[in-house]
Amino acid sequence: MPEIRRMGYLLTGLLAITLLSASLWKPAPPAKFVGLSASDIPLIVGSYAGVDIPVDAETKAALPNADIIQRQYTGADNQIVDLTVIGGTGRNDLHDPRSCLVGAGWQIQNDHVETLPGADNIPVRACQIVSGNGAGGDDAQAEDMVYLYVIHRHIVSSASDIRWALLTSDLLQDDTPVYFVRSVIALPQGAESSVDNAAQHRQLVDFTSNLWKVISPVIYQGERP
Repeated sequence: MPEIRRMGYLLTGLLAITLLSASLWKPAPPAKFVGLSASDIPLIVGSYAGVDIPVDAETKAALPNADIIQRQYTGADNQIVDLTVIGGTGRNDLHDPRSCLVGAGWQIQNDHVETLPGADNIPVRACQIVSGNGAGGDDAQAEDMVYLYVIHRHIVSSASDIRWALLTSDLLQDDTPVYFVRSVIALPQGAESSVDNAAQHRQLVDFTSNLWKVISPVIYQGERP
């Protein structure tokens, strides 16, 4: 009987010490996500020279935990490519951009997956987006866009896979960094899509391919998908 009592005292003491330690232990907050920085993205990409664009307050408020880089590149022919790179570990900060585009009144055309030549033929999502009165309207604005996600160090480009990967990553509370990379080029106003837009698209694909070859090692952090 004394042995049982002694064991009870011992267990009670251990429990008290454990509870006291738990109440006193204040773990340090996790370090802020530091991923791809503006310095990791070259200011010169092929024949394009870039300048950083400030992120507006509305975007910062919508993505408070993400690192957002916006840059505008101008080519030798004065062609402009807009680049957006978002990185973070909060899956709720990333989403399929087509949802926002449709909500803002854009029409999405020719939505498909293609590969980037010269950049290991990685898959990217490509589409044309049109605002205003449509492709033939006087106030129409049309742009060509390619984008991709990197989730679990794997490139994701298909629409269903993007949604599923973001959902499962959020449910698993995985802290592996995720990235969204998007480049956009304006299409000639009133241009016929088959010929005129094809030249713009080739420029956009070449730009994105050259860019990806530089930034992918940092995004992968030494690992290939």
